[in-house]
Amino acid sequence: MSSAVVVPAELAATHRKFFGASPWIDELPELAEKQLTAWRLCPDGAALHGMVALVLPVVRDDGSAAVLKLQPVTTDTAGEPVGLRVWDGAGCGAVAGARPGLGQHAAGAARDAFFVQCGR
Repeated sequence: MSSAVVVPAELAATHRKFFGASPWIDELPELAEKQLTAWRLCPDGAALHGMVALVLPVVRDDGSAAVLKLQPVTTDTAGEPVGLRVWDGAGCGAVAGARPGLGQHAAGAARDAFFVQCGR
């Protein structure tokens, strides 16, 4: 399946540096497309990234701005959606939807997807 979502080369390189060869990064464009469709989100700008997460600026079907963040689940990232829910938009985006442990890819690592409501 071909995807319009492009994973920045820097993210792919960093991911491989920390996790080695992994199907997760190769499957990321298709995973992003599935989540965009599932949550009825439209991409709204170039992809951003952190050390291991893909962050896509999006517009929700009600016209509000948000970001879709996809990341592998590790001990460092597992609690992030919960933490953002606790903060509930105070100094950060408010989680508008989450699919923790979205599923496992062939290598067995879980993956997370969540999107955060944000103002622009």
